[in-house]
Amino acid sequence: MPARRFRVLFVLVLVLSGCGRPSSPAVDAPVDFWVVVEADGDLSPTLDGGRVFAASGTEGLLIGADFSLQQRVVSVTRDIDAVEASAYGLRGPLHAPAGHEFVLTQVATQRCSDWGGNAAGLASEVVVGERVIVLDDPLECGDLLAVVAPVGVAVTLSVTTEGRGQGLNLRDGTRVGEIPEFYGFAEYVAFAESYEQSGDVTAKGVTRDVSLSLTFSAAARGPWDRHGERWAGDGRVWLRFAVTCSSDAYWGFSPEVSKHEPAVEWRLSAADSYSLVVGGETVAPANDDVDDLSDRSGEGVTCAGPVFGIPATAEGATLRVHPDGPMRAVWSDATAATKWSKGPPPAEYAVTFAPL
Repeated sequence: MPARRFRVLFVLVLVLSGCGRPSSPAVDAPVDFWVVVEADGDLSPTLDGGRVFAASGTEGLLIGADFSLQQRVVSVTRDIDAVEASAYGLRGPLHAPAGHEFVLTQVATQRCSDWGGNAAGLASEVVVGERVIVLDDPLECGDLLAVVAPVGVAVTLSVTTEGRGQGLNLRDGTRVGEIPEFYGFAEYVAFAESYEQSGDVTAKGVTRDVSLSLTFSAAARGPWDRHGERWAGDGRVWLRFAVTCSSDAYWGFSPEVSKHEPAVEWRLSAADSYSLVVGGETVAPANDDVDDLSDRSGEGVTCAGPVFGIPATAEGATLRVHPDGPMRAVWSDATAATKWSKGPPPAEYAVTFAPL
C-alpha cells in the first residue's frame, strides 16, 4: 500500500499513583505531541475492540461551522505491536499503563472537509473524563488521533465556534450536545438557474432599455453563515445563494445624438431584488448588500447573493427574482434620478433541500 502522510496527535492521560508518578512511561511519545509522519495504511479495526463507521451513516459524523468530520474507524486496545504501530507512523510496541487503554480513531478522507483558513474562531479540545486537553489545531481529513485513557472513560472531541459547541464521543461515534440544525439536510444545495431579462428606464423624457443577467450556481444551507459570521436562531438556518451578474446599464452614450440615450448608474439591491416563499410565507432577505452595475458589462462577476433565515425543517422553497435598486441617468453634461418605467419581468425558481 502506498505511503500516506498523517499528522498524529498522541495524548497521554494517566491516573497518578500515591507517589505522584507512574513507574514507567506508558507510551514512547511526550504528552501533547504532534508530528507529521509517513503511514503505510489506514487504521485497522482488528485490534482488541473496534468498528468501522458507515460512510453514508450519521454515526461518527460531526458537522459544524466551516467543516465536516467523519470517523472512518475506531479501535480500543491495551497493546499495539511494532508492526501495527509502524503502519500508523508510530514507534512500537506500545503498552498502555495499568488501568488504561488506547483509543485510536481515524478521520475519513471522504465525507470530510478541511478547515482551510477558517479556524480562527474555533476551539478544539479532547475531553477525557474531567481532563480537558486543548488541541493546537483541529483534526483534518485523514488524521489519526490516539489517546491513552482510563479504561471505559469517555473520550470526546469537542469543537466550539463563536460560542456554540458540540462534541463527538470517539468510542462509539455518538454526538454530545449536537447542533441539530446541521444534520437534517445537506449544506450544499444544487441550484443552477439563469435569469436574463430587460426593462425600460425613462429620464428627462428619454427611454432606453437596460438588461440584466443573473447566473445562480449553488446555494448553501446551515445554522452558521460563514460570510456574515453569524448563527441563526434555534430551529432556524441560513440559506445563501451564490450568483454572478452582468448588465449593459452603463454601456456609454448613443452615437446618435438625436436620441440622447443616457448611461444608467444602477445599484442592484439584494433587499429589493429577491424574496423567498417557504411554508406559504414570503421571507425578505436578511442582507442589504448592493452591487454597482455601472461596470458589469461582458462576463458576469460575483454579486452579493441574497441570504434568508428559514425554518430548519423546511424541505424546499421558491426563490423570487424582481430586480430593483437605486438608479441614476448620466449624460455627458447632466444627471437625473430615474427608475424603471417598465421593469424586467419577475421570475420564480424552485429550491429543493436534499436530506443528509
